[in-house]
Amino acid sequence: FPTLPASMNRVAEFVLASVLHHVDFLKANLEPQHILWQSTLFREQECLVALKSKVVCCMPKEARGRMESTGIPPHVQQYIQSDELLSSLSKIQQDMVEMNQYMNRFRQQQSDIMLTEEFGTAMVVWNMWFCGNASKRIPPLRLVSASSLNGKNNKKRFSDIKFLVESFEKHAR
Repeated sequence: FPTLPASMNRVAEFVLASVLHHVDFLKANLEPQHILWQSTLFREQECLVALKSKVVCCMPKEARGRMESTGIPPHVQQYIQSDELLSSLSKIQQDMVEMNQYMNRFRQQQSDIMLTEEFGTAMVVWNMWFCGNASKRIPPLRLVSASSLNGKNNKKRFSDIKFLVESFEKHAR
């Protein structure tokens, strides 16, 4: 852009890219006598086609190394990001509903749990704490709270089991 100050070159690039991108719109909406059609750019059809092929329109985040004129205002990118955020929040909400349903299944069963003498070995306690017993419909005890158990004896045994497992973990570290 030899007739412009050097500080305007970057702006001129964007203006040129915008004009090239919208050339079809300009042809449809400007009169044939418009002064724009007298410029060298529009008189030399080969130059117009060659330059137009170099214009790439994309979202700013998709630009490859150099900012390119998109013709899209910056706030549109924010709308796209907010839509992505809403969809991820919807997925999180659905995951939470599923997890809540899963946990409620255990909460309903917790009051029916009877901690008996069959918890005799450390290995059985460890397995019950992390895995539970599906055949007896006992959830993993780490998901149970003492306050949800019936009976003072059950609560005491649960407290002992919890203490034992925490001791195992502490010594394992």
